[in-house]
Amino acid sequence: MKGPQLLLFLACGAFVLFAYFVFEVMLFRFSCKLARVPRPGILRSISIVIVVFFAVIVAEGALGSLIREAYVFGGYPLWEAGFVAFFLGLPVHMAVCSALHAKMLARPLSEGLSVWLVEKSIKLGLISIGAGLFALLIFANKA
Repeated sequence: MKGPQLLLFLACGAFVLFAYFVFEVMLFRFSCKLARVPRPGILRSISIVIVVFFAVIVAEGALGSLIREAYVFGGYPLWEAGFVAFFLGLPVHMAVCSALHAKMLARPLSEGLSVWLVEKSIKLGLISIGAGLFALLIFANKA
């Protein structure tokens, strides 16, 4: 890529990351409202989302590395390691998010857990709707 193309690519990437970050902050605040947990201010919400984002990356990255090394050591097929890491990563993700949310707001752990459950339910619903629309488009194209 040349200079202007690279600059455009980086600008688009930065915009996508910013849009995702705004989505995560708004979803966190909406999840707090739906879970009937006191909503933090916007700056506190931003800080919680940033801390949780990086903590989850570290925790799930370490877990994924351990699982991959265990699969290599045991001689198992590596394609299974991704599935195992995903399903073992869910409780790790829940524990990290809930604990950090509760600790940063000085609230009970149950409130952090309820916000996490509501947030994941919303994300699962959005993914299901997107997958359903994608399937409808494929079926409509075949007809």
